[in-house]
Amino acid sequence: MRKILIIALLALIGHIAVAQTNKYLFTYDNAGNRIGSTLTLKSAQLSSQPDSVFYQEELNARFETLKLKLYPNPTKGNIALEIQQYNEDMNFKIEVLDANGKKLQRIKVNSDVTNMNLNNYASGLYFLKLISGKQYRILKVIKQ
Repeated sequence: MRKILIIALLALIGHIAVAQTNKYLFTYDNAGNRIGSTLTLKSAQLSSQPDSVFYQEELNARFETLKLKLYPNPTKGNIALEIQQYNEDMNFKIEVLDANGKKLQRIKVNSDVTNMNLNNYASGLYFLKLISGKQYRILKVIKQ
């Protein structure tokens, strides 16, 4: 009975995960009793394209655990945002926002350290919005 449950469970998991037709082969004795069974699962290839659900979930998990360094803060004008474990696949953008939320500039991130110039802006509080897909993180910057 235990063996049948395991085989049934494997069949169910295989059918759900692979979503293809699997082969089930049962062997019987002369009296008609089942004496064996074989389950053959077809393998499937998962897409590694950036629009794949699995790939996007991996990127989302990495985004949530990113370690960021913003320096110097407060700043007199030039600041740097360092993204540890940077990966180009995350396709980062940074928006510089004023205290009212107005977008002042948008910068594409091309490396683990992105330098920004706030010299043309008045002293005060600014926000950096680090964006990857539909996720974002907000960092505060004080310009002296």
